[in-house]
Amino acid sequence: MNTRVRHTPEAEGPFKAALVADLRAAAGRYPADQALRRLVAELRANSARFAELRSRRSWSAIRAPARWTRAR
Repeated sequence: MNTRVRHTPEAEGPFKAALVADLRAAAGRYPADQALRRLVAELRANSARFAELRSRRSWSAIRAPARWTRAR
């Protein structure tokens, strides 16, 4: 767990979903980027949660909240 930034349990799920959506969008913008393709394949192979979030049909509707709270 990153000790510099903390998310409430309610915000952590949407935050992770937003990260996966951003990665999916980047993969769509740069389909020839082999390093990005390898990263996605590695994450899919090693993270069931990533694979679940990545397979959602409504991924494009997922957005990060406008403001994240930082630990002080």
